[in-house]
Amino acid sequence: MGVYRTLLASNCTPDEVLIAAMINAGRNCGQPGWGLVHGLNDIDRLNISLKDDHLCHILVAACGESGDADSARRMLTKLKELKRGPGSGVGHIDAVDCGQLCKALVSGGDVVGAFEVLDLMTSPSDWNIVPSAVLFKGLLPACRDLSRGRRLHALITEGMIPLDDSLGAALVSMYARCGTLSQAMEAFHLIPHPELISWTAIIGGHARRQEGGKRALELLDEMLVRGVRPNAVTFVAAVLACKSLGDLNGARQLHSLINASRIPLEDDVLGTALITMYGTCGDLGEALAAFDSIPPALRRVGSWTAIIAACVKLQESSKALTLFDDMIAEGKVIPDAMLLVSVLPACGDIAAITRGRLIFSLINKHGIIIDDFLDPH
Repeated sequence: MGVYRTLLASNCTPDEVLIAAMINAGRNCGQPGWGLVHGLNDIDRLNISLKDDHLCHILVAACGESGDADSARRMLTKLKELKRGPGSGVGHIDAVDCGQLCKALVSGGDVVGAFEVLDLMTSPSDWNIVPSAVLFKGLLPACRDLSRGRRLHALITEGMIPLDDSLGAALVSMYARCGTLSQAMEAFHLIPHPELISWTAIIGGHARRQEGGKRALELLDEMLVRGVRPNAVTFVAAVLACKSLGDLNGARQLHSLINASRIPLEDDVLGTALITMYGTCGDLGEALAAFDSIPPALRRVGSWTAIIAACVKLQESSKALTLFDDMIAEGKVIPDAMLLVSVLPACGDIAAITRGRLIFSLINKHGIIIDDFLDPH
C-alpha cells in the first residue's frame, strides 16, 4: 500500500491491474476496507470501467470482508450500470460474489440493497449466475417479509441447494421471524441432519412467540434425546420459553439442566435470562442466586437491571435500592434508561427522595434521554 501511495505521488496513473494489486495487498494485510475505498475512489476519478472480471471480483470480495456497506452500495450501483450498458457482456461476478455483496449491505441495515443484488442476478440478462448457499446465508438473516422469504426458499429449492445446518437454520429463523412457526417447522424437517445451529434456531423461533413456549421446551427435550448438546444460546431461548409460561417448577428443572451441562457464564446473557425468568415466576431467592452466580467482573447493565426489576416486581423495594447502591458504589456499570426505569418505582414505594435525586443527577451526568417512561412529571 505504501508503494501505491508512492506511485500516486509520482503522478503515475494506476490501471486495473495496479488497483487490483493494491486492494489485494490490503486484504492480505487484514485491511480490506482501506484498499477498497481508495480503489473505488481511483476508479471514479479515472473513469475506469469495471468490465475487467478480475478487478470486479476483488472489489466485491473486499466489500464482504470489510463489511463496508457504503462501498457495497457503490459497487451495486456500478454493477447495475454495467447491466444497463449497451453490449455489456458482463459476466463478472458469481454467486459467491453476490453473497459477499449481500453480507456487506446487510451489515449496514441496507436490506433493500441486498435484495437488489438478488434481482440483479435473477433477472433476464446475459449473466448466468447460479445461486449458492453463500448468497442465501447473506440474504435470509435480513428478510423480514414473508413473500420475499418464500421467494428465497423457492430459489433454494429450484437450485437444488442442499440445506446444511447453517443454511437450514437461516431458513428456519426467517420463517419464525416472519411469524409462521408451521413453515419454520416444515423447513426444519427438510434439513437432513439437523445439528446445534438449526436446533437452536427452531427452539428460539418458538420461544420468541407467546404461543410457542411449550413447544420450544418440547423441542429442547427432543434435541437432548437425539444426543445434540445445547450451548448457552440454546439455553437462553429455552429460558425465554419457560419465562413466557410462568412455570416455576419447569424453571427450576431447566436451571438444573443448565448447571448439569456445566456451561460457564462467560458473559451475563444467560444469567440475565435466568434472573428474569425467576422474577416472572415469582421466586426472588432463585433470582438472587442466579445473579450471584455471575462473576462480579462480568456483570453488565442487563443483569443489574434484571435483578433490580425482579426485586421491584416482587415488592422488595429496599433490596432493589440496596442493589442499586451497590452498583453505583462499584462504579463499573453506567446505568441506562431501562435500569433507571426499573429502579424508580422502588424510590416511590419507600419515599426515597435522596435516591430519586441521585437518579436524576445520573440522568444528567450520562446524557440519558428522558422519554415518556423516565419523565419526572
